[in-house]
Amino acid sequence: MMNEIKCPKCGEVFQVDESGYVAIVKQIRDKEFKKEISERELQFKNDKESAVNLAVSKAENVFKDILAEKEAEIASLKIKIDSEDKDRQIAITEVNLSKDKIISEKESEIATLISKLESLEKDNLLLIKDAVSTKD
Repeated sequence: MMNEIKCPKCGEVFQVDESGYVAIVKQIRDKEFKKEISERELQFKNDKESAVNLAVSKAENVFKDILAEKEAEIASLKIKIDSEDKDRQIAITEVNLSKDKIISEKESEIATLISKLESLEKDNLLLIKDAVSTKD
């Protein structure tokens, strides 16, 4: 059995036997199959790149959010440390002032006691001199 094939360019009709017809059909089918495979490979490659880019973008966003949270936490901790440092400095200053006041009061008290002691010693020396001079 002979099959007829019409040329799409010139419109001429050819007679082809069964094996030639099968070979032409196989050639066309193989060419179309390769073309479709190539198109699908390209589509899969594009889909894969899109998926990878989307995953990378999502991961970057997640890490940016985490980084922003950590930076905010660091800033908060720095503020807390600064505040505690100021509080500690104030407490140290208050303790030093209190200590200096106590030292000043004690030094004044010591000076007063030394003055009283010297006065008593002078009085005692006078009493001893008077007692010695009255005995004579």
